Amino acid sequence: MRSPECRDAANVEAITNPLDPTKVNIKWDGNGATEWIVNLYDNSNCSADNLVSSKTVSTPFVEFDSLLAPKYTYYYTIQPICGAENGNVSTVKSFTTVCVAFEQIP
Repeated sequence: MRSPECRDAANVEAITNPLDPTKVNIKWDGNGATEWIVNLYDNSNCSADNLVSSKTVSTPFVEFDSLLAPKYTYYYTIQPICGAENGNVSTVKSFTTVCVAFEQIP
């Protein structure tokens, strides 16, 4: 059984960058965890075959950059790590990257 201090991430928010569609920042409230595993997928079934990237971070913030396609929906999960144990994997969340901005030529 996991420790009650190892609570799920809360207030999760994915922030896409309108100036750079290849990046996303994901932030959340840590709720007592010391590290988190953030997995990014290109399909909602979140299988290993669809894993785009996985990062272990020590702050409740992660940036995925230079690997995302414009105007594409990605899916992600966050799992807290509390000492020697891992918390629950979050429900699957998603975001859609923005379109590529085109510069109008005069």
